[in-house]
Amino acid sequence: MDKKREVSTKDNKKIGSIKELRRRLKEVEKRAQENLDGWKRARADLINFEKRIKKRNQEIIKFASEELILKILPVLDNLERAYKHIPKEIEKSGWIKGFVQIKNQLESILKDFGVEKIEAQGKKFNSQEHEAVGRAKNVKGQDTKRMVKVVQDGYKLNGKVIRPAKVIVA
Repeated sequence: MDKKREVSTKDNKKIGSIKELRRRLKEVEKRAQENLDGWKRARADLINFEKRIKKRNQEIIKFASEELILKILPVLDNLERAYKHIPKEIEKSGWIKGFVQIKNQLESILKDFGVEKIEAQGKKFNSQEHEAVGRAKNVKGQDTKRMVKVVQDGYKLNGKVIRPAKVIVA
């Protein structure tokens, strides 16, 4: 009888330790799954972060020249004004041709950087691209939202308005 007791006690201990091992195994598997899930979330967060940084850097590069361009635009404005006031009698001179070439070269450089002029003359007023600085008087038959005069050209940089066109509306 003593041997039976010993056997059953040993068997109980074995059964108890197997149950304990299974319980511990389930705990370890649960922690392993939690760690795997956490790792997957962290990896997805890192990938999303890298995408946001890449997009932000592209935007920075795309518009990095904005400040410089805004400082150059008044020079172009002055060249445009001077061009409009060239007297007819000297229009064909070499000096004037050189002046026009410089103006065209500056416009070409700005275009290469993604700068484009905002069309305004005769177009409908758009508050996103135009700034009304005055209203024309005695304009018969004109749509009141049409622009009749451009006071200062507006420009976009890669599709973004960096300087609205200053206009007079009918």
